[in-house]
Amino acid sequence: MSGIATLTNKFVKQIEHTHAKLLDTRKTTPNLKILEKYAVKVGGGNNHRFNLSDGVML
Repeated sequence: MSGIATLTNKFVKQIEHTHAKLLDTRKTTPNLKILEKYAVKVGGGNNHRFNLSDGVML
């Protein structure tokens, strides 16, 4: 998880001068979804959604 957080933070720093947000996807390692999504938040990224019922992608 620390690798995910570190890499996320590296990318967030690269786009911080823009209005863009770094979002994750739903594609995670089986049984580690909660931990991986938390690692993205710790790294400064944003979670897109947790599962299909949380929203609609256009």
